[in-house]
Amino acid sequence: MNDSDYRRLTEIGWKRPLTPEEQAQLKAWLARHPEDGPSWEQEARITRMLRDLPEAPLSSNFTAQVMQALDHGFKTSTSHPVTPAWRGLIRAWLPRAALAGLVAVLGGTFYWNDHQQRQSQLTQSLSMAGTLATFPAPAALKDFEAINELTAISPALVDFELLAALE
Repeated sequence: MNDSDYRRLTEIGWKRPLTPEEQAQLKAWLARHPEDGPSWEQEARITRMLRDLPEAPLSSNFTAQVMQALDHGFKTSTSHPVTPAWRGLIRAWLPRAALAGLVAVLGGTFYWNDHQQRQSQLTQSLSMAGTLATFPAPAALKDFEAINELTAISPALVDFELLAALE
């Protein structure tokens, strides 16, 4: 038996008389721990005196009195949950805090939408760049030097009358 068992037996003794088995456990505990003997005797005497008290008569409106006391206790506990000094601070700062929270949520939402839109545009442009970045076939590049020299002709060498006639 340990200390919690001794406490359990003490609490059982408050509610009802101990059984012979429980009394044997208690005697074994008190034999090993004589310092608990006086406290056990005191507890047992108080318990016997409380059991010997006559039942207190209840008034005819006992239930109404209990309900009234509960209602009064509920009203007083909820009427002033916050001291007046704190109430003023809460009234002053609560709207500001709510507005700051709303601004933060809206700003975060707009930022996230803009981020998602830019990421979508970047993905589309990269996928289009992949399809547009095809190189010409090697056969088209074999005459590159001749074409490049044709575009390098100065305007003084161009025969505009011949060009006009060809059109």
